[in-house]
This record gives sequence, C-alpha cells and structure tokens, in this order.
Amino acid sequence: MDPRHSSNAANVKWRVLYEHNVEHGLGLATDDALARLAVSQSATLRLYTYQPCALVGRFQHVEDQVYLDRCRRLQIPVNRRPSGGGAIIMGPDQLGIALVLGAEHKGLASTSVRLIQQCALGIVNSLRELGIEAEFHGKNDLVVNGRKIAGLGLYQAPSRATLFHASLLLDLNLDFMLEILRTPFEKTQDRGFRSVSERITTVRAETGSSMEMSDLMRCVQDGFLREYSAKTEVGRLSSSEVALTAELCERQYATEQWIFQNSAEIRDRMGTCEMRTAGGSLEVRAIVAGETVKSVFLNGDFIASSNAVADLESSLRWHVRDEPALHQTIQQSLDRNNGAWAQISAEEITTAVIQALSHTSVTAPQTCFANQGAEFG
Repeated sequence: MDPRHSSNAANVKWRVLYEHNVEHGLGLATDDALARLAVSQSATLRLYTYQPCALVGRFQHVEDQVYLDRCRRLQIPVNRRPSGGGAIIMGPDQLGIALVLGAEHKGLASTSVRLIQQCALGIVNSLRELGIEAEFHGKNDLVVNGRKIAGLGLYQAPSRATLFHASLLLDLNLDFMLEILRTPFEKTQDRGFRSVSERITTVRAETGSSMEMSDLMRCVQDGFLREYSAKTEVGRLSSSEVALTAELCERQYATEQWIFQNSAEIRDRMGTCEMRTAGGSLEVRAIVAGETVKSVFLNGDFIASSNAVADLESSLRWHVRDEPALHQTIQQSLDRNNGAWAQISAEEITTAVIQALSHTSVTAPQTCFANQGAEFG
C-alpha cells in the first residue's frame, strides 16, 4: 500500500530534525535511539551531515572495505551503521537522511525491498523538483541515467520501528574516497578514477549549480512531506532520546567490538579477466558471494555508450552464478542496446565474466559501487 494514500500519513505530524557536522558515533547512536524509542504511529525525518568519516554496512568486514592505515594517518574515523548496504564516506557534502516510522505506521510495505523503494520515493520526489530524474535500481541504489546518486539501507529496531537510511551526494571528492575506501578500481590507475566517475553522480553535477547543503536539506524535507502528504514541525530530541543516544554511543557505537565485528557469513570474493576482442580490450571485474554474482564492472578501450555499459552492469547485479543464465542476460542487454557494442559479442562478454568468476583470489570490497544489500538488522 502506498503511504500517500494512507490517512495515517496525513494525520500524523512529522517531526523534522536538522543537524550539521555530527560526530560519527553520536550520529549513528541518534538514529538508533530514534528507532528504539519510536511510538507506534510516529514519524521522524532527520537530515544531517557528518564530520568526515567512513561508515561500513551492518554486515560487512571493516578490513575488507576500508584502508585502515590511511584512515589512521589522515585521522578519519571508521564506524558501522545499524543498517545494511555498502561502505561510504560521509562529510559536509554528503547528506545523511534518516526516516523513522513507528511499528504501526499505516500503509508500509511488508517486504524489505518494497519498503526501501517506498521510503526512497521522498528522495526521488525532491530530486525531481531540482530537474533530476532518479530511479530505484538494484537492491538499494538511486541512480540517474545509470549513475548512482544515493545509497539506501534499512534497519528494524527492537521496537519494530523502521529506520530508513540514505546518503545523498550533493558533491563528492573522488580522490578522497579512493584514498579511504577499497573499491574494485585502484586509485593508482587513471582508468580507475575514470571508472568510478563514470558510475557516480552528484546533485551539483546534475544541476550544474553550486547548491548549498542547507538548500538541499529543505528540498529533501519538502520532497518527503509531499510524498507522504504529511504535516511537519521542526523539533528536537526528547530527554529520553538524548539519554539513550549517549548510552548507545558509549556501549556500542564507540566500541571496537561493534565497529570491527565480522558479521558476514559468506565472504565476498573478486576476480578479474582481461581479453582482446575485435572491438578492443575488455576487462571484467566480478564480485561473487557463494553462488550469487553481486556485481560486474566493465572497463577497456572498447567503444560503447555509457548507458549500454550501465545497463549491462546493472543487469548482472545479484545474478545467479550460472553460465547459460548469464549469457541470456548479457544477450538481452545487448539486444536492448542494439548497435551500442561495436564488434563485441555476448559470447565474449560471457566468457570474460565466467573466467573472472573462476579466478577469485582476494576478498572483494563492497563500497557504494557494489552494495551488499538492504537487509534488516
């Protein structure tokens, strides 16, 4: 059921919280406390920025996602979200969005995938007002013309309230991100920087403006309120929320036990394959967990449209590790983008993907380019 059509959404007054330059542990603890103390039909939208930090998803191994030695040298703290998803950097140009909906909030979807799509509609609405057409893609991405602009995640608190997490890129320092996060592309390679820049976009890039964070915050607030037909009041944390935030920060989010726990049951592996084709060189990087192909990235000096590459990469996310099925999906993508792949066949791409999957030897990073998913915590 769409929450816009729920009388509950319109009758409940939403509380909106604004914060800037939040310390990583307190920022995460605040979202957790809001969800744990949420009453049955309440709604809180929190819009905030962090002091520069790296955050990994609930189900990730920190050492696989972040260059810890570089973080220590640069004094960049690392922490773990209660929600799922991939590793991200946060700072003054990345908008943190936390939407907390009480357990009895009407009209919410019953599955995590549908619920995360539903919650993301507020961001889609706000971006549309800026002239940016974003769409939900994969398990937990918002993309603009195949390029990621926001990452999403979910967490269900002991209170059964839902915490929806999002990181929306107003801007991004790619050099800094590649210095901190382990991505499928090495910073030392020019093509690595190019590969990342081709897969990500920002609000400033899409609007061609120097938009300020405060303006983006107001735009996102308005987008959520329009989407949910809700009334709002700018609020503050209650005394009980302040107290629980401090407690959670001290006993959980400030502890190495929480930050460095290894929650993933199946470690992600990455393999590569390079081959020559009549259409140019083709490099495939594939990330796999068990029998699931989580992500495939394509590079090389071949000629193909960026939309065709994005379509193929997205089609192979969360794909079964089965050669006939992979070939069928690849052929379908090439057919949809007829003529976009000059002199490279579905058979060649399939062969390269299979070879990459067969030669995995290192644990794979799951950053904002290869997300681990939007599981409930």
